[in-house]
Amino acid sequence: MSKTTYEVVTVTLDANAPTANEKINLPEGRCHRVGVAIIDGNVAEPINLAILDNSGNDVIKAHDHSFWLQRQGGDYLDSLKPVDFECNRTIKPTVLCPNTQAGSITFQFVFYISQSGTDY
Repeated sequence: MSKTTYEVVTVTLDANAPTANEKINLPEGRCHRVGVAIIDGNVAEPINLAILDNSGNDVIKAHDHSFWLQRQGGDYLDSLKPVDFECNRTIKPTVLCPNTQAGSITFQFVFYISQSGTDY
């Protein structure tokens, strides 16, 4: 039987900063869904989100934040961004703003991880 757990991290892009990230250690398992919410501030400029490994390599390539936000319809987990990557490592959810933004903005990332021994 599979167990689902989740890990949460908050990343704040300061005003006029081009990028921000925070490290998070994910437990053993596979991440199948990511939820992202804007919890403070407003998006005034194009903002991309990415997931990097601890060496700075792409786990999920940067793309517009609107593709990461929760969708309408279906059950809760199905409304989140589908992903598929191995956990049991440190990753860096990253916020990138090609044009500087006047105010700060804070995103919260929620990683849903399936754990079931060696069979995910």
